[in-house]
Amino acid sequence: MSPFHRSALSWRSPGGFVAAIASAVLTIACDEGGGAQKVTGPRAPADAVPAATEISGSPVTIGVELGTLRRSHEVDAFRISTWPTTVAEYRRCVDAGACVTPNERIGYCAEGSDGKGTDQSTYYVAEPGTPGDKLPVSCVTSEQAAQFCQWVGGTLPTAAEWLLAARGPQVRRFAWGGNPPDCDRHWRLTLESTAPNECCEGACDVAVAAVGKHSTGRSPLGIEDVLSTLGEHVISDPEVEVLGCRGAGTACYVTGNLPGAIDAVLTLPQFQAIPSGFRCVWREE
Repeated sequence: MSPFHRSALSWRSPGGFVAAIASAVLTIACDEGGGAQKVTGPRAPADAVPAATEISGSPVTIGVELGTLRRSHEVDAFRISTWPTTVAEYRRCVDAGACVTPNERIGYCAEGSDGKGTDQSTYYVAEPGTPGDKLPVSCVTSEQAAQFCQWVGGTLPTAAEWLLAARGPQVRRFAWGGNPPDCDRHWRLTLESTAPNECCEGACDVAVAAVGKHSTGRSPLGIEDVLSTLGEHVISDPEVEVLGCRGAGTACYVTGNLPGAIDAVLTLPQFQAIPSGFRCVWREE
């Protein structure tokens, strides 16, 4: 089996993982304008900035429970990465000295924590110039993700921005609607497969694969590969109280109990790397 497939990009019980991290807290430094982490360093050349999708200002329904826990919030216009940040994009930031390598041996991302030697970051699995370059980079901390976003001139998205981009103004179960994932809309892969883009039905391990392959699973507002990893990094907004992501500058995590499901925003474990992806946003000055 190639290194591409030896990665344990496999999480058999996302629900159990969610329960394990739901109560831990990490607060990161934030600026005065919306919870964006302050990170200093060089800026990326133009060709290193990820492709982005324009999101118009709009009210968005936030909260994932019924009744009074749902509310509407106005989100200003922004741009967001069309796909999760890839290994190649992150590696370029590391090579420029603006990012550090992911945490290969911390917590949920420690190599071998599942007893199989398979929980390491995609960064260490993908060889430069191989199809693995287009995997979403995983096992970065919120701080490391914020460093990359600042390098490309942006920040991590707030929970409200991410929710608007990922599912549109109204609550929906998946980026594409209410139907469960299938091979046309979301990755469902086996680690034993020799074809990186092969898809399986039924009781499969959940894994990640190269971004940009399932455009039919895009959100109503145009971003793709939503929650192709176990989740995505977001930060809290001091003006918006999102259930599970509160307090200015709190590092949070959007995840789901099924692949691609948008049903939980949680606070991250302290200084923890988890098998997550991330995107960046760029706002009007």
